[in-house]
Amino acid sequence: MRKRRIIARLELACAIGGVSFAVVLWTMVSVQDLPPAIRQLFETRGYILRTLFFLSQIGFMSGLYALLIADATDRSKLRKSVLSIPFLGQLGYLTTSLLPNQTVTTLLPLPLTQLGAILNTVGMVLVGIAVLRGDAWHGWPRPLPLLTGLCPFLIMFPVLAITSYPPRALIDLWGLVWMALGYAIYSSAAYAKSIRREIKISV
Repeated sequence: MRKRRIIARLELACAIGGVSFAVVLWTMVSVQDLPPAIRQLFETRGYILRTLFFLSQIGFMSGLYALLIADATDRSKLRKSVLSIPFLGQLGYLTTSLLPNQTVTTLLPLPLTQLGAILNTVGMVLVGIAVLRGDAWHGWPRPLPLLTGLCPFLIMFPVLAITSYPPRALIDLWGLVWMALGYAIYSSAAYAKSIRREIKISV
Protein backbone atom coordinates (compact mmCIF):
# COMPACT_ATOMS: atom_id res chain seq x y z
CA MET A 1 0.00 0.00 0.00
CA ARG A 2 2.80 2.40 0.91
CA LYS A 3 4.64 1.59 -2.32
CA ARG A 4 1.52 2.30 -4.34
CA ARG A 5 1.12 5.69 -2.63
CA ILE A 6 4.73 6.54 -3.47
CA ILE A 7 4.21 5.52 -7.10
CA ALA A 8 1.02 7.60 -7.23
CA ARG A 9 2.89 10.68 -6.06
CA LEU A 10 5.71 10.08 -8.51
CA GLU A 11 3.16 9.57 -11.29
CA LEU A 12 1.52 12.89 -10.42
CA ALA A 13 4.92 14.62 -10.45
CA CYS A 14 5.66 13.11 -13.88
CA ALA A 15 2.30 14.26 -15.25
CA ILE A 16 2.80 17.79 -13.91
CA GLY A 17 6.31 17.73 -15.36
CA GLY A 18 4.89 16.91 -18.78
CA VAL A 19 2.52 19.87 -18.67
CA SER A 20 5.25 22.21 -17.39
CA PHE A 21 7.63 21.03 -20.11
CA ALA A 22 5.07 21.70 -22.83
CA VAL A 23 4.30 25.18 -21.47
CA VAL A 24 7.96 26.17 -21.14
CA LEU A 25 9.09 25.03 -24.57
CA TRP A 26 6.01 26.43 -26.29
CA THR A 27 6.67 29.80 -24.63
CA MET A 28 10.33 29.70 -25.67
CA VAL A 29 9.64 29.09 -29.35
CA SER A 30 6.64 31.45 -29.40
CA VAL A 31 8.07 34.31 -27.34
CA GLN A 32 8.41 36.65 -30.33
CA ASP A 33 4.73 36.19 -31.17
CA LEU A 34 3.47 36.99 -27.67
CA PRO A 35 1.99 40.40 -26.78
CA PRO A 36 4.77 42.90 -25.92
CA ALA A 37 3.86 43.08 -22.22
CA ILE A 38 3.93 39.30 -21.78
CA ARG A 39 7.09 38.96 -23.86
CA GLN A 40 8.84 41.57 -21.73
CA LEU A 41 7.71 39.77 -18.57
CA PHE A 42 9.38 36.53 -19.61
CA GLU A 43 12.49 38.24 -20.99
CA THR A 44 13.10 40.33 -17.86
CA ARG A 45 12.13 37.60 -15.41
CA GLY A 46 13.83 34.57 -16.85
CA TYR A 47 13.58 32.79 -13.52
CA ILE A 48 9.88 32.10 -14.22
CA LEU A 49 10.56 29.77 -17.12
CA ARG A 50 13.72 28.40 -15.52
CA THR A 51 11.73 27.43 -12.44
CA LEU A 52 9.02 25.76 -14.52
CA PHE A 53 11.66 23.97 -16.58
CA PHE A 54 13.42 22.82 -13.39
CA LEU A 55 10.14 21.45 -12.03
CA SER A 56 9.40 19.67 -15.31
CA GLN A 57 12.72 17.84 -15.18
CA ILE A 58 12.16 16.89 -11.53
CA GLY A 59 8.82 15.51 -12.67
CA PHE A 60 10.39 13.45 -15.46
CA MET A 61 13.05 12.11 -13.10
CA SER A 62 10.27 11.16 -10.68
CA GLY A 63 8.62 9.23 -13.50
CA LEU A 64 11.86 7.37 -14.22
CA TYR A 65 12.23 6.49 -10.55
CA ALA A 66 8.63 5.27 -10.52
CA LEU A 67 9.45 2.99 -13.47
CA LEU A 68 12.33 1.62 -11.41
CA ILE A 69 10.44 0.83 -8.21
CA ALA A 70 7.41 -0.43 -10.16
CA ASP A 71 9.67 -3.01 -11.89
CA ALA A 72 8.40 -1.80 -15.27
CA THR A 73 11.51 -3.15 -17.02
CA ASP A 74 11.22 -6.44 -15.08
CA ARG A 75 13.26 -7.36 -12.03
CA SER A 76 16.47 -7.93 -13.98
CA LYS A 77 19.25 -5.62 -12.77
CA LEU A 78 20.56 -5.32 -16.33
CA ARG A 79 17.21 -4.14 -17.66
CA LYS A 80 16.75 -1.79 -14.74
CA SER A 81 20.17 -0.27 -15.44
CA VAL A 82 18.94 1.19 -18.76
CA LEU A 83 16.87 3.66 -16.73
CA SER A 84 20.13 5.38 -15.78
CA ILE A 85 20.57 6.56 -19.40
CA PRO A 86 17.48 8.81 -19.66
CA PHE A 87 18.06 9.78 -16.02
CA LEU A 88 21.46 11.21 -16.99
CA GLY A 89 19.77 13.00 -19.88
CA GLN A 90 17.33 14.62 -17.48
CA LEU A 91 20.26 15.67 -15.28
CA GLY A 92 21.72 17.44 -18.32
CA TYR A 93 18.46 19.31 -18.84
CA LEU A 94 18.18 19.99 -15.12
CA THR A 95 21.61 21.60 -15.08
CA THR A 96 20.58 24.08 -17.78
CA SER A 97 17.82 25.45 -15.55
CA LEU A 98 20.40 26.29 -12.89
CA LEU A 99 22.69 28.25 -15.22
CA PRO A 100 22.39 32.05 -15.45
CA ASN A 101 20.72 33.01 -18.74
CA GLN A 102 20.14 36.42 -20.27
CA THR A 103 16.99 35.76 -22.26
CA VAL A 104 14.26 33.21 -22.70
CA THR A 105 15.78 31.91 -25.92
CA THR A 106 19.01 30.89 -24.18
CA LEU A 107 17.25 28.77 -21.58
CA LEU A 108 18.67 25.66 -23.22
CA PRO A 109 22.39 26.29 -23.82
CA LEU A 110 24.42 23.94 -25.98
CA PRO A 111 25.91 21.34 -25.71
CA LEU A 112 24.02 20.32 -22.57
CA THR A 113 20.72 20.22 -24.43
CA GLN A 114 22.13 18.12 -27.25
CA LEU A 115 23.63 15.65 -24.79
CA GLY A 116 20.47 15.61 -22.71
CA ALA A 117 18.26 15.07 -25.76
CA ILE A 118 20.39 12.19 -27.06
CA LEU A 119 20.59 10.43 -23.69
CA ASN A 120 16.91 11.01 -23.02
CA THR A 121 15.54 9.78 -26.34
CA VAL A 122 17.95 6.87 -26.81
CA GLY A 123 17.52 5.91 -23.16
CA MET A 124 13.73 5.90 -23.35
CA VAL A 125 13.85 3.76 -26.51
CA LEU A 126 15.96 1.21 -24.60
CA VAL A 127 13.64 1.44 -21.60
CA GLY A 128 10.66 0.93 -23.91
CA ILE A 129 12.24 -2.16 -25.45
CA ALA A 130 12.95 -3.54 -21.97
CA VAL A 131 9.32 -2.97 -20.97
CA LEU A 132 8.07 -4.75 -24.12
CA ARG A 133 10.39 -7.70 -23.54
CA GLY A 134 9.36 -7.97 -19.91
CA ASP A 135 6.05 -9.13 -18.55
CA ALA A 136 5.37 -6.41 -15.98
CA TRP A 137 3.15 -4.13 -18.08
CA HIS A 138 0.06 -5.06 -20.09
CA GLY A 139 -2.54 -3.30 -22.19
CA TRP A 140 -2.31 0.27 -23.45
CA PRO A 141 0.52 1.39 -21.07
CA ARG A 142 2.89 -1.28 -22.42
CA PRO A 143 4.16 0.59 -25.56
CA LEU A 144 4.09 4.05 -23.96
CA PRO A 145 7.73 4.17 -22.70
CA LEU A 146 8.91 3.25 -26.21
CA LEU A 147 6.61 5.88 -27.73
CA THR A 148 8.11 8.45 -25.34
CA GLY A 149 11.56 7.72 -26.76
CA LEU A 150 10.52 7.41 -30.40
CA CYS A 151 8.40 10.58 -30.51
CA PRO A 152 11.38 12.95 -31.04
CA PHE A 153 13.04 10.62 -33.58
CA LEU A 154 9.93 10.00 -35.67
CA ILE A 155 8.30 13.42 -35.52
CA MET A 156 10.15 16.29 -33.85
CA PHE A 157 13.69 15.86 -35.21
CA PRO A 158 12.62 15.31 -38.86
CA VAL A 159 10.35 18.38 -38.80
CA LEU A 160 13.14 20.46 -37.25
CA ALA A 161 15.60 19.24 -39.90
CA ILE A 162 13.21 20.07 -42.75
CA THR A 163 11.88 23.43 -41.56
CA SER A 164 14.79 24.61 -39.36
CA TYR A 165 12.17 25.74 -36.85
CA PRO A 166 11.14 24.04 -33.60
CA PRO A 167 7.76 22.32 -34.16
CA ARG A 168 5.63 24.04 -31.51
CA ALA A 169 2.67 21.69 -31.52
CA LEU A 170 4.92 18.63 -31.53
CA ILE A 171 6.95 19.94 -28.61
CA ASP A 172 3.71 20.26 -26.67
CA LEU A 173 2.80 16.75 -27.81
CA TRP A 174 5.99 15.31 -26.31
CA GLY A 175 5.17 16.93 -22.99
CA LEU A 176 1.72 15.37 -23.12
CA VAL A 177 3.27 11.98 -23.93
CA TRP A 178 5.30 12.27 -20.72
CA MET A 179 2.10 13.19 -18.89
CA ALA A 180 0.43 10.06 -20.28
CA LEU A 181 3.46 8.02 -19.21
CA GLY A 182 2.93 9.23 -15.66
CA TYR A 183 -0.64 7.96 -15.72
CA ALA A 184 0.48 4.69 -17.30
CA ILE A 185 2.93 4.09 -14.43
CA TYR A 186 0.14 4.44 -11.89
CA SER A 187 -2.31 2.30 -13.91
CA SER A 188 0.22 -0.51 -14.32
CA ALA A 189 1.09 -0.44 -10.62
CA ALA A 190 -2.61 -0.70 -9.75
CA TYR A 191 -3.05 -3.57 -12.23
CA ALA A 192 -0.07 -5.46 -10.78
CA LYS A 193 -1.49 -5.06 -7.27
CA SER A 194 -4.89 -6.43 -8.33
CA ILE A 195 -3.21 -9.46 -9.92
CA ARG A 196 -1.23 -10.16 -6.74
CA ARG A 197 -4.44 -9.88 -4.69
CA GLU A 198 -6.20 -12.39 -6.97
CA ILE A 199 -3.28 -14.81 -6.65
CA LYS A 200 -3.40 -14.60 -2.84
CA ILE A 201 -7.16 -15.21 -2.83
CA SER A 202 -6.86 -18.23 -5.13
CA VAL A 203 -4.10 -19.70 -2.96
